[in-house]
Amino acid sequence: MMRCLGIQCGILSEYQVDKVKKSGVTLVETAIAAVVFALFLVSALALFRSGKLTGEKANWIQAKTGSFRNTEIYLNTLIKKASYPCTFVFPSKILENKNKEFGFWLWDGKEIKPSPQSEKSNVKAINGETIFRFTESSHERRGGEKEEPLILIYHFLVLSSDGKLRHEAFKEADLLTSPPEYAKALHRDSIPPSGLEKSELKDLIDDVQSVKVSLGGDPNGRRLINLMVKVSSAKNLGARDEKITLMPENEIFLFQK
Repeated sequence: MMRCLGIQCGILSEYQVDKVKKSGVTLVETAIAAVVFALFLVSALALFRSGKLTGEKANWIQAKTGSFRNTEIYLNTLIKKASYPCTFVFPSKILENKNKEFGFWLWDGKEIKPSPQSEKSNVKAINGETIFRFTESSHERRGGEKEEPLILIYHFLVLSSDGKLRHEAFKEADLLTSPPEYAKALHRDSIPPSGLEKSELKDLIDDVQSVKVSLGGDPNGRRLINLMVKVSSAKNLGARDEKITLMPENEIFLFQK
């Protein structure tokens, strides 16, 4: 009985050893599988991050393309409003003020970068560098049954200190000029006049690094304003240069460097 038990014990011991050996192989396989799975997870995570970054870059480029297109349309519509102060005196007298201070002013051949103070304005409300400015004028009507005051709006295209291409405007309303020259005698020491608050502010393009301004022309001899705008993502999503072409209808005066 004891002998049989010993044999059984011996057989059991061999079985246990074999079981341990089999368990050891299973652990190795499990370890290998775990490593392979970990590598798969790392690869999947890297692929996910790469796909996410690619998607963010595509969205950034798409957004910038839309911003450039919309800005070109917006500015071409805006600059058509450029006009000089004018008074219609009943019944048929027209007095227009074509002083340069109310004209269309811009830089030519200058690369403009974000800076804290507008170079061509003493008004602290303009935070950045002026690219161009012009005056929009309603027509003053005098001498008739219904008189209408003069309204002047001073428009600025600015590269702000935080890298935004921005339209700012200042409104001077309810002006009644004095006879006999009315609006023709109007004068302003600075544009916009000191004390005016912004009547409009619209951000057009962000992430702007610089704007290069140049004058050109088309085959028909028409003057063009070219704005070469350089943008770069703060999140390293990309960088690009894009040209915005404007077609002014008024005489152009140049800021001096």
